[in-house]
Amino acid sequence: MNIATIVLALLLAVAFAASGVVKILTLPPAKADADRFGMSYNAYKGIGVLEFLGGAGLAIGALVTDFWWVGVAAAVGLVALTIGALATHLRVKDPAGKAAGAPLFGVLVAVAGVLIYLNAA
Repeated sequence: MNIATIVLALLLAVAFAASGVVKILTLPPAKADADRFGMSYNAYKGIGVLEFLGGAGLAIGALVTDFWWVGVAAAVGLVALTIGALATHLRVKDPAGKAAGAPLFGVLVAVAGVLIYLNAA
């Protein structure tokens, strides 16, 4: 695995894991977002678990050569999650600045997944 792939995957892993922990612990920003999105706290916690596990999967895929496929699977799952996040932001008519993070992170995760795959081959 090359350094750029590892750095990108680990930065994304930390970002998604941290975001997931905020949702899992139902910290005030997560409560406010869940309320704004019209979601139950338990549903939002579930999204947090998926984010945390996706981040862990990216890290494993980038760091453990034999488990590159875990990173690719995590990337696919996180891309799906970011598509859902964008749809949610659009549904509640969030301004572009609030909605922009979802597609940005989605593209970065897709790039990381492709790089993990290419470096494993």
